[in-house]
Amino acid sequence: MSEVPVRVAELTGEPGDVVFLHPHLLHAPAANRSRAPRFMVTGGLFG
Repeated sequence: MSEVPVRVAELTGEPGDVVFLHPHLLHAPAANRSRAPRFMVTGGLFG
């Protein structure tokens, strides 16, 4: 099996920020260090 080159980038934001990602993008959250829950909404855009 051949290796796939990977580039890692950290994305940070402020409370209330919205981030749009491609659905096939490999991603993972960091630990939630606050007591406030995180919310996620998924949907599709067709055009």
